Amino acid sequence: MSAGAMLATTSATERLENSRALLRQALQGKAKSRPASGASDPAPEWLAGLKSIPLVTVLVEAVSSWWMQHPLRIASLVAVDTARVVVQPLARSNPLGLVAGALVLGAVVAWARPWRWVLKPAMLAGLWPQLLSKGIAHLPMESWLDALASVARQRPAAQTSATPPPM
Repeated sequence: MSAGAMLATTSATERLENSRALLRQALQGKAKSRPASGASDPAPEWLAGLKSIPLVTVLVEAVSSWWMQHPLRIASLVAVDTARVVVQPLARSNPLGLVAGALVLGAVVAWARPWRWVLKPAMLAGLWPQLLSKGIAHLPMESWLDALASVARQRPAAQTSATPPPM
C-alpha cells in the first residue's frame, strides 16, 4: 500500500514538474519572440514575397520609414496594446459579446467613413518626398547616366531644328 501511495505521489509530482517546465518554456519563448528594442514585429510572409519585386520594395520602405516618424504611430501602438489587454480576457469570457461589439464598431466606422477625412493631402504630404527619394536612391547609376545622355542628345537636335534654313 505504501508503494501504491508512493507511486501516486510520484506521478502527481512528475506531472506538476512537467507542467512547470512547459510553463517556463512558454514564458521564455514569449519573452524571446518580442523584440527588445521596441521595434515592430517582423514582416509577414506575404509582405516578404511582395518585397521581392523591386518597385514594391521601394514603396514599402518609404511607407514604413514615413510611418516610423509619424506622430500617430505611438498612439496606435498604445491603442493596440490596450486593446489586446482589454479584448483578450473579454474574448475568453464572452465571445458573443465581443462579436456584437465588433458589429457595432463596424457599423459606426461605416457610418462615420473615416477614410474620407483621414487621407487628406496634408497628411500624405510627408510621404511623397520620401517615396521619390527612396525611388531615386534605388535606381542604378547607369540609368541616371543613360537618362542624362539621352537628354543631352536630344537638346542639340532640338536647337538645330529651331534655326531657320538658309536661303
